[in-house]
Amino acid sequence: CTKVCHRREIRSLSETERTTYFNAIKKLNSGPKPTKYDRFVKIHLDNTKEIHSNDIFPDWHRLYLRKFEQLLQEIDPSICAPYWRWDLDS
Repeated sequence: CTKVCHRREIRSLSETERTTYFNAIKKLNSGPKPTKYDRFVKIHLDNTKEIHSNDIFPDWHRLYLRKFEQLLQEIDPSICAPYWRWDLDS
């Protein structure tokens, strides 16, 4: 793949881009249980204690989010996972 994703804050996505993103997540979470989404979330849950209190947290989480983005891109290659600036909601 030669496409470089430029992650944007979720509020800056167009309505179409947001719909595409959320529909891809819904598709990951559809079908027989456990879904692809369930299995992916379980990886995070199973590693939370070790990863979140470890020096490798930034690297691990970067890879984890990239893998999530790749799952979404299997559904729609145009998707670049957005980020959320939670401080804007504070």
